[in-house]
Amino acid sequence: MKKNKKKSSLKAIKFLLSYIARYKLAFFFGILFLIAVDVLQLTIPKIVQSTLDSLSALNFSEKSIINNSLLIILCAVLMVVLRFFWRLFITGSSRKIEREIRTDLYTHLTKLPFSFFNRKKTGDLMALLINDLRVIRMASGPALIGITDTLFLGALTIAFMIQINLKLTIISVIPLLGIGVFLITYGGRIHKQFVKYQEAFDDISSASQEMISGIRVVKSFHMEEDEQKIFFVKCLNYMREDLKLAKIWGLMQPLVAFISTMSIIVFLVIGGFFVIQKTITIGAYISFNFYIANLVWPMIAIGWVVNLIQQGVASTDRVMEVLNEKIDIPHDKSLSIFSGLKKDIKIKNLSFKYNDKSDNVLKNVSLSIPAGTTLGIVGKPGSGKTTLISILLRILNVPDNSVFIDDTDINKIYPFSLRNNIGYVPQDSFLFSDSISENILFGIPPDKTEEKKEDAFHYAKIAHFNKDIEKFKNKIETRIGERGVTLSGGQKQRLSVARALIIKPSILIFDDSFSSIDTETEKEIITELKTEIKNRTAIFIAHRVSTVMKCDNIIVMEEGRITEHGTHGELVKQGGYYKRLYELQRLKEKII
Repeated sequence: MKKNKKKSSLKAIKFLLSYIARYKLAFFFGILFLIAVDVLQLTIPKIVQSTLDSLSALNFSEKSIINNSLLIILCAVLMVVLRFFWRLFITGSSRKIEREIRTDLYTHLTKLPFSFFNRKKTGDLMALLINDLRVIRMASGPALIGITDTLFLGALTIAFMIQINLKLTIISVIPLLGIGVFLITYGGRIHKQFVKYQEAFDDISSASQEMISGIRVVKSFHMEEDEQKIFFVKCLNYMREDLKLAKIWGLMQPLVAFISTMSIIVFLVIGGFFVIQKTITIGAYISFNFYIANLVWPMIAIGWVVNLIQQGVASTDRVMEVLNEKIDIPHDKSLSIFSGLKKDIKIKNLSFKYNDKSDNVLKNVSLSIPAGTTLGIVGKPGSGKTTLISILLRILNVPDNSVFIDDTDINKIYPFSLRNNIGYVPQDSFLFSDSISENILFGIPPDKTEEKKEDAFHYAKIAHFNKDIEKFKNKIETRIGERGVTLSGGQKQRLSVARALIIKPSILIFDDSFSSIDTETEKEIITELKTEIKNRTAIFIAHRVSTVMKCDNIIVMEEGRITEHGTHGELVKQGGYYKRLYELQRLKEKII
């Protein structure tokens, strides 16, 4: 178990170093300027020592004091300038590393399969993108500053102290060695506790996100008090884990400071005797005191750095866990580019299951969809309709030689080019917290949205959403809230239809996209769609026969199989599931 943790930590450090290496030149200059500041900082006590010692010398003069004072001012000015530049290089680079890891993580998330998002909570991922990356930034920037100060400032300080008196240096530094022993003991505890702290933070983030997203459901079921109690427990757990971490760190820092102070006390006593015995001068005694004070920060920095690195490694582990998730759909640009359906879509003996433990969702499905035709798909929930569509969208992986688009295996087509040519309208229409126009233009490249804005209302009209837009105060620029909370289910679906049409795809897929729309409006939309889908391939998944009855071909799916196939008239004559569904709905909706 310990070996695995050690391996994991080494991988995390290696991962972090790979990003630091991208800015090695900036870090090099930053560390160089930081070391220069350290040297100047240690030079000032030396100048003070020289000035004080010259007071008792025969060659004492006011000019030497003025010169030394000006030299100290020059050192201080140089320190200000160099501090600015090391902060610019080191802190700036750590911010860039944070940005790059966040971008890489976000990019990777967009490529991961739906199964990953089914396993992971949104709040956990939000915590990764915000809190964990902040910790990683601290480990790649401020921690590096602490390490440099610990190594160079510490080493240079001891070197200057040895120049004054070796024996006094050894006596003064001995108490500081206890810091190393103490930090080795507590380092592992910090790492373990920080992981628990981050997990507690994830719970709060997830609970907040779910409650806010589902506020309508919470209020509808009058579950506000219960949600408050659940959230209170999570906050209490977070506070406890945070306090445990604070206690460890709170014990570490004062003890490190105490040990450092003991070193100063030892020096004051022993150094005082050295002055009395004239082993060292008054100037050396005072400058040595400066050096001991300078040595305190590197010693405290050890604890601070250990804390930052332990937390950084823990956060990097969590980020790497996501980055190591496999992308099941290849995004290789060397694959065939799809520029629009010209022949047909063919499915040959396709069987599909989501994982090795599940049963087949699709069973030996064979189907041909000629270009420019319409296909209707009906069937009971769970019959495999949406799974079939997800395969055509290249969201799910399928065996080779089972799905062909224009005689090309779907696995050999670049997924982005395929999706760019498919207009998809899901049943659950996800909308963004933006204006109506921006939601309609979502599939349009950002550099072309302005010129397409006028088209947005045109396609909203085809989707029979124009009258609703006219009623809004800001018309098509009305903001619709998170997930389109201000719109009804039918309005969301009609907006989604407009969003799919405006990209002018060669393939249109409507996945039960009219379920929240009344029958009359649905008929009007389908009538309007006739012109739009002319010469395009359209697939309609529906529970209403009225949606698919005008399609060129209709299939019925049951338990992952195609059980009926034909036109509306042919299927009614067959007397199967389709006919029963048609007659039932004709009685209810008076379909003629």
